[in-house]
Amino acid sequence: MKSSELERINKPGMYRVAFGVYLRVAPGGSKQFVQRIMVHGKRRDIGLGGWPATTLSEAKCKAICNRAEVLTGGNPITSKCALRLVKRRNTSVPSFKDIQKKTLESLKSTWRNPKTGKNWKESMDNYVTPSIGNKPIEEISREDVLEILVPLWNDKPNLARKLRQRISAVFKMAIAYGYTESNLAGEAIDGALPKQKAVTAHHRALPYSRVPKMLEAVVNADASIAIRAAVCWITLTACRAGEARYATWQEIDMKHRIWRIPGSRMKASKDHRVPITDGMLTILELVKSSRDDSDYLFPSIKKPGSPLGENSFSYLIRQIGFGKVATIHGLRSSFRDWAAERGIDRQLAEQALAHTVQGVEGAYFRSDLFRRRRAVMKQWNDHCTKRCAAMMREILAG
Repeated sequence: MKSSELERINKPGMYRVAFGVYLRVAPGGSKQFVQRIMVHGKRRDIGLGGWPATTLSEAKCKAICNRAEVLTGGNPITSKCALRLVKRRNTSVPSFKDIQKKTLESLKSTWRNPKTGKNWKESMDNYVTPSIGNKPIEEISREDVLEILVPLWNDKPNLARKLRQRISAVFKMAIAYGYTESNLAGEAIDGALPKQKAVTAHHRALPYSRVPKMLEAVVNADASIAIRAAVCWITLTACRAGEARYATWQEIDMKHRIWRIPGSRMKASKDHRVPITDGMLTILELVKSSRDDSDYLFPSIKKPGSPLGENSFSYLIRQIGFGKVATIHGLRSSFRDWAAERGIDRQLAEQALAHTVQGVEGAYFRSDLFRRRRAVMKQWNDHCTKRCAAMMREILAG
């Protein structure tokens, strides 16, 4: 097999690439050369190094040396351990903390929200770095990893799963650079971790029949126009909070009454169109009349040129007395329940929520049903604003 072909092998499994030499592809995508060889009558797998830090030619050379050692009565496994000790004395092996920093830098470009990186680092600094951060990556054992995860596995299952994923990411980075050969947070420790109970946490969803009353309270709340308008906008469009926070005037097509959200801001990374109804148009006119020089539809008052803070909406929901029964994200569920009760086609509702349709149905479905969604959103808006439409117009007129 040619070296250029290794890059195209991505499905997890073992692939023979030379005599006695295999490429092991892990479920996470990391690749490692492994030699299968008989040592003193027993078949053994010997790691030859992670790809691409170790080339195919280098892996073949190591395999030849191992075979030669077996033929002369030696044991390449024990001699390899001795060689590793010598290597540690003569070269600087990076610590877990060093690789963790490199991993974080690599992942930053894949995260839309800077808060993700902050949470990633804080969790590792609090729970992982104190125990294994200063250890050379090759000296860390499975027991070290389990001592971190087991105490949290059932008491704090979500945190434990995230920590395992993050520790695993660090080991994958180390494997890729040839600093170690095994992912000690991967499948190797599955048997030592008890099965967690499946607990699904749902956002508090306000019954759709109470949404009009909530919007009435929002319109009358003692808060800035931007915050009140944003909560109304999120409700009427059934969009995610982040999509509304970062919405800009460049995304608004007033002529065709369309809000065009670029894929870079969507959860599914696909462009999404939202029909602008009369109620939404009133909101746009309201925020435009009080607009500063910001490009954002709903700019922050405290930080000019920035969008509203991510906690602004939940604060307002609590302020108007709905904090125990509703969340901003839960309003999307309110819309979904309303659509189901009204007998609205499931595909229409899913498209309105910008959900990705899975399976065969999703693979063949290409239309975003925009024209039909416009009628659905009008019905939803009529339902939501029946108690506050006049008040919104009064605020605009005043």
